[in-house]
Order: sequence, then structure tokens, then C-alpha cells
Amino acid sequence: MIRPWFNAAILTVSDTAAAGDRLDESGALAAAFVEARGGRVTVRETVADERDRIADLLRKFTDRDQVDLVLTTGGIFGTVIGVDEV
Repeated sequence: MIRPWFNAAILTVSDTAAAGDRLDESGALAAAFVEARGGRVTVRETVADERDRIADLLRKFTDRDQVDLVLTTGGIFGTVIGVDEV
């Protein structure tokens, strides 16, 4: 097996995806992007627009999971930006 160039984490920030009301297509695209460049996605999470939870996950990714790259994505494309968007 070929060793990956880097390990990546993907964090999707979306109320609707976190609730299961929408498929996380952007997270899947981010994973394909990483893998096409020789990386390996070692952790992938979806979280609602909650600042504290987002910050906790970002710290976990870099401290405990020791990833080389963190990609974040979220769902405001084609929608109205609400007051709870982070």
C-alpha cells in the first residue's frame, strides 16, 4: 500500500446536514479533492452552526487526531444567510 502524502480532516458546518435533512455533498467533494492529491481523510465530521462545538472539533483534529490539513465546508450556497450562520 502506498503511504499517503498527508492526513486530512473535513468539517462540514451545516444545520441542515447535521440534522440529517440534507446530504453532505460538499464534504464528499472535499474528500475526493484530498484523495485525488494523494491524501487520506482520517476524520470527517458534520456539525451544526455552533461556535463552541466547531472550535472543539478543530482543536481535536489538530491536537488529538494530528492531521496535517483541515478543510471546512458549509451550506450557505444558494440560500439566505441566517443570523445563526458562523
